[in-house]
Amino acid sequence: MEDLNYKANVAFYLSILSLLVAFVVLGCWYFGTLELAVVTPETFIGVTVALLAIIVTLVLGWQIFNIFELKNKIDEVNELKKQFGQQQRTIEQLTLKNKHTTGYTWGKSCEKEEDWFHAFRFLLISLEASLQLDNPINISMIFKHLRIVAQNIKSHTRCSKKRYQEVVLTDKSIRSLHNFTIIENEYLGLYNKIFAKIEVDDSKK
Repeated sequence: MEDLNYKANVAFYLSILSLLVAFVVLGCWYFGTLELAVVTPETFIGVTVALLAIIVTLVLGWQIFNIFELKNKIDEVNELKKQFGQQQRTIEQLTLKNKHTTGYTWGKSCEKEEDWFHAFRFLLISLEASLQLDNPINISMIFKHLRIVAQNIKSHTRCSKKRYQEVVLTDKSIRSLHNFTIIENEYLGLYNKIFAKIEVDDSKK
């Protein structure tokens, strides 16, 4: 873009210079200061060249104007793209916060009902969403409830194949997040302890 500005500036000043020269030639011819009062082939050619110079200058000027207009449009488009990206990021963050809050609320509700598998499932969903936020929230509270689940869930807790696969996929997603390292040790210990007590019940859908 800087190179484009430089070329445009050079072209602009050259056009101004050409325009000045053309007007000087026309003025000299008109007032006869160059003894061009008599119309001769040389005079005609000189005037024609001067007029062509003016036309070329105007065309160049128009092109330069278009270049600046194009640059302004490009800047406007880039600014709109930047604003759109910021708005999109804001929407993504709000969606993740909502997913986190919903999962956390359902997890606590299932915990109160002693539905330990679904408490585990919803708490994982909440944790996954929280770790994707720019500033993760409620991590310590999620782990507090995961520890409660780990203490109370019974061996051979059965669930549908669909829910079982959802837990596996959520776990895989959590482990792939860049923030996973800050919770890795505690998470793996609790997850493995809880997951080892879960079995698939093929009779459930």
